[in-house]
Amino acid sequence: MKKGPTGEEDRGPEQNKVSRLSLFGVHRNHALTSASFIQNVEKIAINPRTKARLPRSDTILESFDRLLKRFHWMFAQLRELVELESFEGSVPFVWLWLSSLLPGEPRTPRRVLIKQPKESIMNSTRQRCAAYCRSRFLQPIGRALEFAFLVGMCATGLMAPKAHAAAKPKFQYESGDIRVSLPSAEEPRVAKFGPASLKAAAKYLEDGAVCWVREKSCVNCHTTGPYMTERTAWVRQFGKPSDEVLADFVDSVPPEIKPVKESDKNGHKFYPGTFSSVWRALGLAEWDRHLNGKTSEPTERALRDMFSRQSASGAFVSHGEVEIPHITTDFELTLQAARAITAAPGWLAGPKDESLAAGVAKMKDWLRSSAPKNDFDRILKLQLAHYLPELVPRKERDAAMALLSSKQHADGGWCVRDMSALDDWHFEISDAVRNLITNLADAAKPQSDAYMTSLAIVLMRQGNVPVVDPRIQRGLAWLKREQRESGRWWMQSLYRGNYHYITYIATAQAMKALDLCGELEAVSGN
Repeated sequence: MKKGPTGEEDRGPEQNKVSRLSLFGVHRNHALTSASFIQNVEKIAINPRTKARLPRSDTILESFDRLLKRFHWMFAQLRELVELESFEGSVPFVWLWLSSLLPGEPRTPRRVLIKQPKESIMNSTRQRCAAYCRSRFLQPIGRALEFAFLVGMCATGLMAPKAHAAAKPKFQYESGDIRVSLPSAEEPRVAKFGPASLKAAAKYLEDGAVCWVREKSCVNCHTTGPYMTERTAWVRQFGKPSDEVLADFVDSVPPEIKPVKESDKNGHKFYPGTFSSVWRALGLAEWDRHLNGKTSEPTERALRDMFSRQSASGAFVSHGEVEIPHITTDFELTLQAARAITAAPGWLAGPKDESLAAGVAKMKDWLRSSAPKNDFDRILKLQLAHYLPELVPRKERDAAMALLSSKQHADGGWCVRDMSALDDWHFEISDAVRNLITNLADAAKPQSDAYMTSLAIVLMRQGNVPVVDPRIQRGLAWLKREQRESGRWWMQSLYRGNYHYITYIATAQAMKALDLCGELEAVSGN
């Protein structure tokens, strides 16, 4: 039998893909970044021992002994996982893993589990553990084991080291023969900006998105989301976008749209899955806009799913760990939703049922009247004016343009960290993110970055500022100087600092800025 990468038997491409999807689905949601950690997880995920149920025994004592041995082995594995990563990052995986190990119905696949709120997974796992114990032993023993199980979990976390340096991953994206190196500030700048470097940038975006859907299979705002929303506009220059990425988006749309229950975290109310739902709808809408010319049935369904997660205020509420620039304020996320309904061909003007029409009206009212949290929200009024001009008065547009212009650096670039005080980016900033940002070498005086420089140019062009304007020309000069040999535009992560996925976002935004300034035309004739 052919051996797989971990030494286990290769069970064929389909089963192997399921294992990868399960494993990296957990990796995507909870950022389990250490290479050694991932290898260990993969061994556990495909090890037949982990799937074996406890054999039935003739006596309670024999069963009890077997169960204790099983728990002892499980805790040893958990301890190893925790020591490889911070306890905070490991706990969600631990619960996902235990939930999929426990016998009893339903045996929920990890790919489904990862879409559920962490609290729901933990409660469900605890209840199933208790039910399992009570079905196998006398009720008092079952309760004792349940209590011991929970105490053991807490002890594992309390005893675990809190900070370990994550091993550096080998690649940013990897699947089969595709290997995309990690972004780095040390990567040399391109010798000559032009058609060849632009094609290299397009290839980087293509490879990253294809790797992601093959290995992780989730809709996100840092790889497949930017790919579908921006790459779809460049068919003439780089050919048709990937059908594989499109299929992944289509397959992720719920076949039936059902009501979603609102969650509450420390008084912060939101609907689970809002990010994925908004970016999925937006990506499909942009595909329809540039390739189909009409709104497809999956896009229609995706938009309905998006509005099923709209808050009562009319906003699409940002939740979870902050990930600058896309998981930040409610205004930024709701703006993406506004872009989705305007991108879908004919959807906004077409007939809608009463609930959808009410949702659109509420969203417009909220976007029109919501108070900005920071300067990022204020300058994004320019983009809102581009998509829904009736929502932004001329006075607000002029103020936003003046603010954006005032933020330009002497070198021609802009910096996203200039756009907000750290605590104003999100309703909650973790210590990990706070420490990363405040300890950057340029924390006292942030330098220009590729994302904000690109977005500033995009906002100016969407605000009808001519390409020849000195502000845009200086920004373009900065982008052309800063492109790297791989074709991408480097940017330091403001989230974890390992894979630097913000480099992908920045590259997609840079290509959009160049396109809006006519710079991609050089590729059309080559």
